[in-house]
Amino acid sequence: MLHIDASLREVIAAARKKIDTREKWGQGLRTYRLETCCAAEAIEDVVPHSTIRRQAYRLIKNLASASKYDNDISYGIIEWNDAPETSYEDVKQVFDHAYAIVKDFK
Repeated sequence: MLHIDASLREVIAAARKKIDTREKWGQGLRTYRLETCCAAEAIEDVVPHSTIRRQAYRLIKNLASASKYDNDISYGIIEWNDAPETSYEDVKQVFDHAYAIVKDFK
């Protein structure tokens, strides 16, 4: 887990790595041994509750156009991630786009 003072770039990079293959990403509840995670869980796993976590949620939610799902930041991402029309490629594309935006942040 990253330190609470981690940068947005570090959080997005670490979350992106947690779901860097189709086998690591999932929809619905996590598997028993935490072998897969959804987009929101990838962020939750890499940084504790903090302002930077909320910023990462907002960036992913906005890029995913997940605002149509739920007003709660993390739950909107979960609903988008778990929607039948959302594929692994969609999630990967959003995280890749997010990383491209923040890669030069310090």
